[in-house]
Amino acid sequence: MTDKLLLILMIFFVSCSMQGNKEITLNENDQKILNILNERYDHKFYYNITDDYISNMRFIRLGTITCLPKELEELSHLDSIYINETSFDDKIIDTRNITGLKYIGFNDIDISGYKIYLNNGLEEVSMNKCVFTEYPEAFLKTNLRKIKIVRYGEGYEQIFPKEIGGSALEEVIFHYVDFEKLPDIKTPNELSLSVIRQDNIVQLPESYLHHKYKMLIISGCKKFRNFGSLLKNSHNSLKKFRVTELDNFVTFPFEDLAQCKNIEEFVIDGQYWKYMNKEEAFDVFYNFKHLKTLVYRNVPISRLLPKIGELRELEYIQIRDSDIKTLPKEIKDLPHLEKIILRGHTSLEYLPVEMFDVDREKKTILSFDGGWENIPHILSEADVARGYEIYEN
Repeated sequence: MTDKLLLILMIFFVSCSMQGNKEITLNENDQKILNILNERYDHKFYYNITDDYISNMRFIRLGTITCLPKELEELSHLDSIYINETSFDDKIIDTRNITGLKYIGFNDIDISGYKIYLNNGLEEVSMNKCVFTEYPEAFLKTNLRKIKIVRYGEGYEQIFPKEIGGSALEEVIFHYVDFEKLPDIKTPNELSLSVIRQDNIVQLPESYLHHKYKMLIISGCKKFRNFGSLLKNSHNSLKKFRVTELDNFVTFPFEDLAQCKNIEEFVIDGQYWKYMNKEEAFDVFYNFKHLKTLVYRNVPISRLLPKIGELRELEYIQIRDSDIKTLPKEIKDLPHLEKIILRGHTSLEYLPVEMFDVDREKKTILSFDGGWENIPHILSEADVARGYEIYEN
C-alpha cells in the first residue's frame, strides 16, 4: 500500500513539474543541455525548474543506460539528483564536478561493485531498498548533514557500518530498517532522529542517550518499550516530539518531558497508558509555552485545563478518541489558533458560549462530530463566524 501511494504521489509530482516546466524559459546553457538529454533519452527523464535553471534531475525507471550523463556537470545550479530503478553500464556514480549539488537519492537499484564519488558540498543522501554487499565508502567520507536509510532487513545489519556521523550531521532517518541494533551516531550537533516502522527494536542504542535532540520521532515500532534517559540532555533543545504505535507496555519519560520547555510540536499516542492512574500525567504539554502543534491520540483525558489559554503560540489542536465533554472558554485567548479537530470516538457534549466571543481575521477551523449540534443555540451563525468556521467530521 505504501509503495502504491508513493508511486501515485510521484506521478502527480512529476506531472505537475512537467506542466510547470512548459511555462518557464530556461537560461540558454541549461536549455542546450536539456535538448541534448531529451534527444538521448527520448524525453523519459524528469526535472524541476527554479527561476530559469534546472535545479533537480530525476532518472526514473530507465533500465540500464551507459552512464550518469556528464552534461549534468555543465548545468548552472543543479542541486539534487534522484536515481530510481536506473543502472549504469560503467558502474560509476561521480558527482565531484557538480559543485552545487546538495542532495542525491538512490531508490531500488543494485549498487554492488559501483564506484561512487561524491562532491564535497553534498549535504544529504537517501538510500531506499538498494542492494549492495559493502556499504558505500563515499557515504562515510562525505560530511553529510542528513542521512535517510529506508527498507533494509536483518541481513544488512552486519553490512552497515557500526557508526555513522560527522561534524555536519544534523538529521538521521531510519524507516523500515529491521535491525536489532542501529548504528551508533557521532555528531557534535543537536540531532533530529526518526525511527519509523522498525519491527525488531526494543530500545535505542546506549550511545543515543548522550545526544541533544532537536527532533525525536519514534513511530510504528511495535516492540519499542524503553526510553530510558533518552531526553536527559534535551531539556533546552527539543522542539519536536512525536511518539505513536509502540509496545503496549512502553513507559514514557514524563519527568524529562516536563523540563523540555521549548517543544513546538507534541504528538503522542495513549492507548498503552491505561495502567496510569493520575490524569495529571497527561497535562505535561502545559509546560510547553512555545507549543504550536498538539496531537493527543487515544489518551484517556476527560478535560483540557483553562491554562491552555497561556500557550499563546498554539496553532493546531487535534484530539482523537478521548473522554473530553467540553473545551475551556480560554481557547478564545489563543491568537494564532488555526484548527481544532476532535476525531474518532469523542464524548463532546457542549461548548461554552464564552469561547466564541472572539474576532479573528483568519478564522479558526473547528471540526468535530455533531458540528453545529454542539454549538450553543444562543449563538447565531454570524456570532460564530466572527472567529470560527464549523465543520462536521
